[in-house]
Amino acid sequence: MHFKKILWGVVFVLAITAGYVGVQQNNYSQTQKVESKNTITIGAISILSGQFATIGEGFANGIKLAKEKYELENPGVKINLILEDDAFDAKKGISAFKKLTAVDNIDALINISSPTIDAVHSDITKMNIPTIQFGIQSDGVAKDSIFQISPSPEMPITAFAEYVDKNTNLKKVAVVYENGQPFERFHSAFLNGYRNENEGLVSMKVSNKENIRSIASEIARGDFDGVVILGLPETGALLVKNISILTKRDMTYMIDVQLQTGLETYKKILGNLNVLNGGYSVWLSSGDTSIFSREYQTRFGTPPPAFADSGYDSFNVLIKSYDENKNTWISNMEKSNLTGVSGGISFDQEGIRSQDLDIMKIENGLPVIHAQLGQ
Repeated sequence: MHFKKILWGVVFVLAITAGYVGVQQNNYSQTQKVESKNTITIGAISILSGQFATIGEGFANGIKLAKEKYELENPGVKINLILEDDAFDAKKGISAFKKLTAVDNIDALINISSPTIDAVHSDITKMNIPTIQFGIQSDGVAKDSIFQISPSPEMPITAFAEYVDKNTNLKKVAVVYENGQPFERFHSAFLNGYRNENEGLVSMKVSNKENIRSIASEIARGDFDGVVILGLPETGALLVKNISILTKRDMTYMIDVQLQTGLETYKKILGNLNVLNGGYSVWLSSGDTSIFSREYQTRFGTPPPAFADSGYDSFNVLIKSYDENKNTWISNMEKSNLTGVSGGISFDQEGIRSQDLDIMKIENGLPVIHAQLGQ
């Protein structure tokens, strides 16, 4: 399943994975002690049925795990968690939201999918509901009560472009991007960050799998010394494989977060990553996976799937910011500065997560941290 396509294009950010993006130690640097209310009702709308149910179940399980751990550590506080399913469908999401607000009288909301948030965001803001959103909100983004725990899709691309622009000495670079509106946005974001007029950029769009070889041939025949890849892991790996067959010229590959999310796909298609040696990729910063992974495995009997960490963090951002006064609760969320299992968590002026980035360099067939970019 193309998790990254789901992430950036429709449901999610960056993120972020065909393999599992690492999680960080449960070390929250900001805590807000719940004192004034014994029961807090949190509604969660996830994707519990349909083709994306595996993602939604992992996200929901992350919420459950965080809730259970918090109650264990804070026995005086009762959390009433109510889970609903939107099946990645706006109509079902609206029905779930209406039930949670009109029947269950929730104090706060966690939502995963983009279709639902785009359908109900105006109602959320009117009701002033403290909300953590995972999927990309495409409509009505503003300074309000909604906080997106995934970063802007374009942010890592632009930062990556700026870095490689300043730290490489390439003469002619092919910018290969996948067909589709999300990848058009990534392409524009890269061009916005890569501004060296002395280096030639040639954009090439992959319209379908059949023209991957023709693009590889064009790159191999030309005098390119760099290739930027903004596309799904399978597309990127097949492009690299075809280029390496057609030319033995040294090539600097620069790959977006798809290398992180689809590392196993690249390895499967290429055999190993040696052909990428000397190249770069941008990854979302993460840390020690051991504590969260062990707790999740113990609780649910399986390793944590992609985005379970974001579900866990979503609950903790809400509860660590809690105040009985909703305006104060929302203000506390605005000031969040946490170290969660998915990395550092803070928000910009519009409530979009600011995510630290790792610039990875491929050395001896392995991605290693080459530089770290704070947002």
